[in-house]
Formats: sequence, C-alpha cells, structure tokens
Amino acid sequence: MLFSQIVSQPTPMAAPVVETGQQRLKGRLVLDELPVEIVVEIATNLDFEGFGSMLGVSSFMRCILQKYWRYILSSIIEREFTPVGLFFRAFETGEVTRVGNRSAREWLGRLTGVGGGRDWRDREMDRIMNFCRGVKLWEAEFQRFRFYDCDVGEMRLMNGRERERFRRGLFIWDWFARVHHAGRQTRRTAEPVAFMRRFSTTELHELNDVWETVWAAVGREVCPSVTAVMEVIGDRSLAEGIGWGDGEENRQILGTVMKLGPGDLLRLLAGGGGKIPRTGGFV
Repeated sequence: MLFSQIVSQPTPMAAPVVETGQQRLKGRLVLDELPVEIVVEIATNLDFEGFGSMLGVSSFMRCILQKYWRYILSSIIEREFTPVGLFFRAFETGEVTRVGNRSAREWLGRLTGVGGGRDWRDREMDRIMNFCRGVKLWEAEFQRFRFYDCDVGEMRLMNGRERERFRRGLFIWDWFARVHHAGRQTRRTAEPVAFMRRFSTTELHELNDVWETVWAAVGREVCPSVTAVMEVIGDRSLAEGIGWGDGEENRQILGTVMKLGPGDLLRLLAGGGGKIPRTGGFV
C-alpha cells in the first residue's frame, strides 16, 4: 500500500474514557488529606481574606481551623493589623481600661494562651473576625477618601506604612468612642483630655489625620452644605432642599454626626446598612 493511501485511511476512534471524580483525585493530594499540622501552618501564612475563604472549603477544614484559630489569627494579626497593642485595646475595651500598658507580644500571648492570662473562648473567634473585617472595610474606604482630591495620575494604593498609621488613628478613635459613648468610663478615662494624654504626639497627629479626612468625607457624602450642593447642581432652590445648612449650622450638624462610632459612620459612608451588616466590632 502506498504511503498516501495509508495516511488517507480513517483513523479508528478510541472509545471515550469517562473519568470519575474518584479517578481524577487518584494520585493527587487534596487539602483535606494533608496532616493537620501542615494545614495549620498553611493557614498561618495566608492573609486575612485567604483565611476567611479557607474556612469555607469544607466542614472538615473549618473544624480544623476553628480548633486552632487562636494560633492562626495571632499570626495574621501580627502581620496585617499592626499596631497590635492598640488593635487589642480597641477590640477589648471593656477590660483594657482597667489594666496597664501591654506589649504586642503580651497581647498575642494572651490570645494564643502562652503565658497564662485570659482564656479566650471559641466564641471570641467570630468577634475578632468581625473586628478584622471592619478594619479592612475601613482601610478600603479611607483609601478612597485620602485621594479624593487627587488627579487620576496621582491616585495610588496606600503603602504599608501609610496603612499602619491609618490603623493606629482608627484604633484610638474606636477605643475612645467605646469608652465615652458606651458608658465604660473609669476614673482613669472619665475625662476626654485625661484619656488623650496617654498617647504620644505622633499618635495624636495620626488620629487627627484620620478624623479630618473622615470629617471631610462626611461633609461631602452624608450631609453636604447647601453651598457645596449648589456648586454641583447650580439650582439654589433645589440645593436648599438637599443640603444640610450652611456655615456654622452645617458645622454643628457635621459635629453631631461625627459623634457616631466608626462602625455607624462606616455604614453611612458605604451607602447604608444594606451593604454592610451590623455584626459587631467596627461593622
């Protein structure tokens, strides 16, 4: 037979092989089959969002992660939620107003159970996770506020140092709000001025930067003045129906709204409660 005749012959088709799920997994190592210590080590190296996603992989995986959540979250907090000391002070306001200063290592040790201290119960995991989610939501919103007046070419992501400075101001603000608006004052924290004296000049500057940036955002997006609305729509009568007064009247309204805690303001600035559920912590 000529070569041309050979290649022109139809090639017999092999029967299709239907691969079952079990066959596909054969020879492959799946996450649920890894040793527990390897799963925990992987989780400690994830970012916060990755850890949250890993909790939803399977019920078996969630069981492991919930058992070792203190160890895992302490590693994530140490990387992503610095300064750690202020993170826990804001989170655990009811207790920290009665204790002295603690280092980041001491706070993380209390979380993991190293060195004694408070026994963190399993139900605390949801509280800390919600608190962390609130911090991340605030970071995203503050990023938008920070570069609101910048040209498109000047917009960028905040770097690690800028995010840490923002978190420091946010934690101090939330700590203050919890103490003075939730009836948790002690003799050491009853006066706002006395409360603020515990912070360094640098920390107060960072708090002021967060406060002024959020104040400006509330003035634009929540209760703008009549003049600000007029500049956008050009109709005075319509602007008076939309705006929240002018001059001193608008400043008083803004000051009243800013008395809300960070969680309530976050819901207002992010478009209402339907977008951000009320689950405790910052959110």
